[in-house]
Formats: sequence, structure tokens, C-alpha cells
Amino acid sequence: PTYPYYKYNFSQTIYLASEIGLEAGSTISSIAYQVIGDYSDTRTVDIYLSETSTTSFSSTTDWRSGLTQVKANATLSMGTSGWQTIAFTTPYTFNGGVAIVVTMYDHTGSYSSDAEDYYSFYGSSAPNSNMLLQARRDDGSYSVPPTGIEAYYLIGVRPNIRFTFTVPLLASSYAPLCNGSVTLSSLYS
Repeated sequence: PTYPYYKYNFSQTIYLASEIGLEAGSTISSIAYQVIGDYSDTRTVDIYLSETSTTSFSSTTDWRSGLTQVKANATLSMGTSGWQTIAFTTPYTFNGGVAIVVTMYDHTGSYSSDAEDYYSFYGSSAPNSNMLLQARRDDGSYSVPPTGIEAYYLIGVRPNIRFTFTVPLLASSYAPLCNGSVTLSSLYS
């Protein structure tokens, strides 16, 4: 979701509600990325969530708007291998869209000279093509979402991710499992 060879990065990734198990009324409280841990750098990122009725991006300028910031100034330690959780300051209530869009804005303002930094997250092929949109630059920060900026990548590979969310009591798929609510982690890999 970030490319630390550049000072500023912006990415949006689509995850289908059906592959995560999200139902209308679910409250997402955190996400986690699977970091390879191949270099020692720390990135400062903001995380935003939004919903979409589409299953992929249509072009390199198809940035999603209507973003809700759920965490500001989170720290990703790129030298630590394994799952790194970003707990939200503001939990996000899913309204029942087709998919959730996870937006990461890396505003660290410095870069790592290691050319392999792009491969810092484990990833998997997406069920649809064009589910990750990413832009990067050295000459200044982005507006959120970027306007007038063309993405560098529009691809069908996404970073592995875990969502932690609470399902409402009457949610059809999980109602037999819970007495009030249940927190689940759903891994897409």
C-alpha cells in the first residue's frame, strides 16, 4: 500500500464485502498489513475508509472520494516482519456497499534508498483485475483524494490485510454465533 522509495504515496485498494464477511451495520475497528520486514524504516500514514458499488477501478484517475479518516499518523515499522495492526481512532460503520475501499496516505516526507522497498508487504492476486490504485511523488504532498493526479499503478495484486470488525446482533450470517456482537478477523491472502 506504500512505496517508500518516494517521499509521499497515496493508494486505494478495493476489498469486496463478500470476501471479508462484512454485513450492513458492521463496525470496523482496525486493519493489519502483513509486512515482510526487509528493511529498517518507519512510515507515517493516514488511513481512510469508504464504500463503493464497483468491484474494480476503471482507470488510473478513478480515485474514490467520500473518504472517512479512521486513523491519523499511524506508524508502520517496515523492519518488523509479520502482521502490523492499525487500530482506528474512529471506528467505521459499514453501510452495506458492494466493497470497502482502504486508502493509505503515506506522508512521511522522506524516502528509503533501498530499491526493493516496494516489495515490503506480502500480497495476493485479487479476484478482479485493477483493485489497487497507487500514486507516488517526491515533490510535495497530495490532496486527499488526489485531484488531477494520474496513478502510477493500476493492478490486480493487493496487500494481504486483516479486518477486525463487530457484527450487529441481527446480522444474518453470524446471528447464531453471537450474543450481542462478535469481533472477527478476516484475512484475505
